Amino acid sequence: MKKLSVIVPVYNVAPYIEACINSLFSQTYTGSAEFIIVDDRGGDDSMDIVRRLLGSYTGPLSFLIAGHDRNRGLSAARNTGLDAATGDYVFFLDSDDELPADALEKLSEPLEAADYDIVAGDIEICGGGSSDDFLHLRLPGGAVLGQPGILHTYRRQWNMMAQAKLYRRDWLLAEGLRFREGLIHEDELFSFEAACAAQSLCAVASSVYIYKLRRGSIVNTPREPEKTASTFGEILREASQFASRRHLGGKDVFRRLDAFLDSALPAEGLSYGQYSAIYRELRRYARLPLPVRLRVAGPDLRRQADYFHYVLPPRAGAWWHYHVSRRAGR
Repeated sequence: MKKLSVIVPVYNVAPYIEACINSLFSQTYTGSAEFIIVDDRGGDDSMDIVRRLLGSYTGPLSFLIAGHDRNRGLSAARNTGLDAATGDYVFFLDSDDELPADALEKLSEPLEAADYDIVAGDIEICGGGSSDDFLHLRLPGGAVLGQPGILHTYRRQWNMMAQAKLYRRDWLLAEGLRFREGLIHEDELFSFEAACAAQSLCAVASSVYIYKLRRGSIVNTPREPEKTASTFGEILREASQFASRRHLGGKDVFRRLDAFLDSALPAEGLSYGQYSAIYRELRRYARLPLPVRLRVAGPDLRRQADYFHYVLPPRAGAWWHYHVSRRAGR
């Protein structure tokens, strides 16, 4: 059985951390596992609760506390856990979420047959609604082999969350896959790069993660339009350069780059001058040859109209994207 490393960054989650840690204590996985708690220097008593719980634990599981000397954010905390990990596979758990008791057992079962780069499971959403349905796993149980198939199913059938997945640690290290420090929505970039780099993925059609949407979390905190533009602009640049280095330029890559461009241009809150400037700076990172764009759009005239801005000069393209593509509500 594979050794698993579960990485749990902790920052200001005092109301939730006890349930999270108790869900680790209850895991039914009988193989070797280590649980790495990363102290990201919050201002509440989260780590006091962790130390109290670990101090009274007498079970067979192995726990390690790693820490920062100052708050550095979720990406840095995950990277710190990855640096400390010694398992064959790593799993990322946010400290305000929980795991079903059989989560690690279910996820590890396919590894008895093959060493997949990624094993992805389904999630249970607490506090969300129908708008969160895109987070659910839509792949049937079983393997997807080869980079084209994995990238094609990404975001259509498996989500961009770093959680609810096992990642082969040697593969992450060999590919240089880490989280960008200081980046909000870091999962968007990490998972895109993982989808580009993976050669094997196995889907487990079971819930392996309890995802809690709570008030005050990053995903539920409104962002200023300028911040959104800056964040997704950086994601677009990094993703485009990553794909270029790997000579990936097909329609599935273009779809994701185009989606990042749209995300960098929020529908409200920017003047047209701001919108146009951001568009003109970022458009080159999503551009692909016309034949590729036509294959993406297919015979759908509305979709062709959405992509028409790429054919126009930058200023005219900005106008088209603002007045036509944006209002089409892609």
